[in-house]
Amino acid sequence: RTIHQIAKADRHEAIEILARDVQGGATRPAQVEQELGAILDAANQGRVDELRRLLDAHSDLIDARGGDFQKQAALHKAACGNRHACVRLLLERGADIHVRDFPDNASALHLAAAVADLEMVRMLVEAGSDVDGRGDDYEVGVLGWATCFRRVREDVAAYLLSQGAKLDLWS
Repeated sequence: RTIHQIAKADRHEAIEILARDVQGGATRPAQVEQELGAILDAANQGRVDELRRLLDAHSDLIDARGGDFQKQAALHKAACGNRHACVRLLLERGADIHVRDFPDNASALHLAAAVADLEMVRMLVEAGSDVDGRGDDYEVGVLGWATCFRRVREDVAAYLLSQGAKLDLWS
C-alpha cells in the first residue's frame, strides 16, 4: 500500500492529500501537461473526433494520468461520462484497461459500476476488465462500487455476478 492509501485508511486527510500530490506530482513539462489536459477533456466531454486527432499526435499519453485531484487517465474520464465512442476509440488504440487512478486506486470499471450505464460496464468487461477489481482503497471491489456507493445498481451487480464477480460482506 502507498503512503496516501495508509493515510486514507487511518483518516489522516492532510497526509493523504500531501502524499498523493507528491506521488502523482508534476513530472512532465508544461507543454506535455497541456496536451494531456486536452486529451482528458476530450475524453471527458465525449469529443471523439478531437480525441482521435490528439491521440494521433500524442499516442504515448493514452494511459497518462492527469495532474488534477482525481489523477485519472482518459479511459476513466470517458467511462464515467458514458462516452461510449471515446471508450471504444481508447480501447481500439490500446488503452490499458487495468490502469488505476490515484485517489481511490480504482479502474475505469470501478467508476463505471458506480455511475455509468450497463452498456458501459459491459463494454469494459468484454474488453478484459477484472470483474472483481480487488485492491481499491475502499476494499469493496467492483461489485462494491455498484452496491455500496450512491445507489444500489441492481442491474450492474447482476451482470457482474453473471461474469464471475464474487460476493463479499459489503456487496
